Amino acid sequence: MEKETVEQQLQKIIFIIHQIPIGLVETDVLGNLKQMNAKGVQLLMPLFLQFQLSGNNVFDLLQKIAPDLLVRIKQFKEKTGTIVQQENYLIQFFVNQKKISRFFYFTINKINEDTFSFVFDDITELQEKENLIREAMQERAVEQSKFEMASGILHDIGNAVVGFGSYINRIKNHLNYSDHKNLLGLWSFLEKNKHHFEPGIGSAKTNAMMDMVAAIAKNQEKSVNEANQIITEQMGIITHISEILAIQRQYIKGYSVERESINIRSVINDSIAMILPSLVKKGIEIEVDIPISIPPVKGDKTRLMQVFLNLIKNASESIESVEMIETNPYSEKKIKIVTAEYTDWVEIKLTDNGAGFETQTADQLFKRGFTSKESGSGIGLYNCRSIIESHQGKLELLSDGKGKGATAILTFKIAS
Repeated sequence: MEKETVEQQLQKIIFIIHQIPIGLVETDVLGNLKQMNAKGVQLLMPLFLQFQLSGNNVFDLLQKIAPDLLVRIKQFKEKTGTIVQQENYLIQFFVNQKKISRFFYFTINKINEDTFSFVFDDITELQEKENLIREAMQERAVEQSKFEMASGILHDIGNAVVGFGSYINRIKNHLNYSDHKNLLGLWSFLEKNKHHFEPGIGSAKTNAMMDMVAAIAKNQEKSVNEANQIITEQMGIITHISEILAIQRQYIKGYSVERESINIRSVINDSIAMILPSLVKKGIEIEVDIPISIPPVKGDKTRLMQVFLNLIKNASESIESVEMIETNPYSEKKIKIVTAEYTDWVEIKLTDNGAGFETQTADQLFKRGFTSKESGSGIGLYNCRSIIESHQGKLELLSDGKGKGATAILTFKIAS
């Protein structure tokens, strides 16, 4: 194999330089072109034509597109050295009255007293991508700050709720030490010693005094019972608010822009863990039959937890209310959650042995503002269905009638 000559090696280097995918230009000290590779021609010739320049003097072009860059070149007094090192410049011009913006980077060196070298490239596409990433990061930072602010607000609200609950409990404890028992004791004392009072104040006054004490005792008993009922309802509301705050705190803490594949078994178990103390207190048993192998679904865990918490809470309230129905066929309070897997979706059934509802009521339950509860807002099930539908799923409620329990059926597409 013949050894390459110096001239052949030089030609090879020139060819490589000519084909390199960045612009390379050499000029004399006045900006007149000495050499320009193919990429340089591709990048600069459209600009020469745009500004109606001959195309043989780079300084003339710089005067049009980056005059400050030309000033720096002319002010460079050293014999050799770097004038500009990878600096970005915005180049703007008009085509058919439309403003065009391009981003170029330049590296400019003075090679000797007679020669300047220019290395440059059009980085408009890269710059636009960086701008998009920067804007996305800024938007994310704004969203994050909003969530941090919301987290602080939720924390303050949570503290207020806890404080309010503490005061409610103090009021309840105070009621437990009411004078009702003392009044009953006084009436009993008067009844036993009636014969001692009658000689002194007369039978009529004695009876009137006893009637008055009995009436006061009865009214106070009624007031205490009503106050206890109101307190119980308020504590229920406080518990519900606390549950919602807990969910929202988790939602903020685990905030994610994109929905991910999640384990629905984990979602249900976490939801049960949050509400289990309330169920135990009410004597409600919850049975879960969800295989470990259940496929994942795509969604937002905290929002789905909100749905399951609401459905479980509704089921427990329905079970409590069924105790007032004399025809209740069930001897125990129970909620059951089971799953079934199909070709491309998962079905979850949440069944209770609560009060149930008539068939014609089923369609009304998901309407905003409709409620079958005395203290309901009518937005719980409406929001639940909205969340499920936003996950491309379905939520239905079925019942065989009053006193026959109910079943919530949820379906989700399996995550691909």
